[in-house]
Amino acid sequence: MLFAFYFGLGLHGLWYAQILGTIFHCVSEQYLISCAYGDWSIIAREAVERMQRDQENLAIIKERFAKQHKLKSDVEMMEEGLVK
Repeated sequence: MLFAFYFGLGLHGLWYAQILGTIFHCVSEQYLISCAYGDWSIIAREAVERMQRDQENLAIIKERFAKQHKLKSDVEMMEEGLVK
């Protein structure tokens, strides 16, 4: 609105403001991603550790669920030839 009315650029001012706003947004996001959030190797390592913990927790949950509902485990099903 500033470019359109204050500077008297009309419709072109709206487009200029849209373009400048998009450029500012892209530059600020790039700065935040590359500089402000820290070391990406540490972040990636932490993500891998979280995924491993989640897989271990999922295995525990599946085992408990199977025991509660008297279901066969994956190993038992493989031994019986039900699952490949």
